[in-house]
Amino acid sequence: MKKTFAKVTLLLIAALLVCVWLTRGTEAGAGIAEAGGDDPWSAGEVMQPEELARLLSGAQKPVILQVGIIHLFKISHIPGSRYAGPANDAQGLDALKKNAQGLNRDKPVVCYCGCCPWVNCPNTRPAYQTLREMGFKKIKMLYLPNSFGEDWSAKGYPVEKGS
Repeated sequence: MKKTFAKVTLLLIAALLVCVWLTRGTEAGAGIAEAGGDDPWSAGEVMQPEELARLLSGAQKPVILQVGIIHLFKISHIPGSRYAGPANDAQGLDALKKNAQGLNRDKPVVCYCGCCPWVNCPNTRPAYQTLREMGFKKIKMLYLPNSFGEDWSAKGYPVEKGS
């Protein structure tokens, strides 16, 4: 048990260090799609946390896919979300495709990562592009400008723990 905890802790520290390195010199709030921006999604495909939190209490919940690090998902994630694999490599994209394969292409799908600041996330853009290539028409990207912990958990939005 102690060895597993130590490994998870080291992986989380490593992920945090990578995110800090990636975000040097960026502004935490930057990166929401604007006309002519570099993001593959439009501004209308960006969802704010409070909007998703409201949807979670309704009768028709969207499919929610976490496309980041498994260890963060195991610690805490949005209730009802599915771990779909880290979208920053071929193996993770294969896992995303497998998880999304049986989903209705016309129903809303919300993707989030939250491993690091939005502007430098290595997972969200490939996940969006893959889902779009698979024919999904109602993709929303959850806007977490800093991290899942800071922009979702710390603000009191609902979480589930464990996998």
